[in-house]
Amino acid sequence: MFKITYYTLILSILISLNIACDNPSNDGGDDSPVGVWKLEAPAGHSVSEREASTTVEFKTDGTLIRKRNDSEHKGQWKIKEKDGKKFLVITGDNTGGRDPQEHEIKQLDGSTFIFLDKPGPVTLKKM
Repeated sequence: MFKITYYTLILSILISLNIACDNPSNDGGDDSPVGVWKLEAPAGHSVSEREASTTVEFKTDGTLIRKRNDSEHKGQWKIKEKDGKKFLVITGDNTGGRDPQEHEIKQLDGSTFIFLDKPGPVTLKKM
């Protein structure tokens, strides 16, 4: 009985570690988007009043919530590496039917998150 319980515990720990390592950038560190971010206009550009109200919350469980005025969209996120570059991958109703979306990350630190989208770079500032 003891051996079965012991092995079950070890197996549970290994499975938990594997799940946690699947998305290493959701721990809330400086290289993680976890937290609440506000949309900011790129240098030399402006955003509409509606866009200026946009916030995105990246949660540690891999979910996200984008709020703009009175609307709210939910989805999932993860960071993946491909060809030496990091990408933000977004799925869910937050993608406007373009599911999944992959955005190359240009900068991600404790205060600024910049990734590429079709019209150009998206800049978010940590709130």
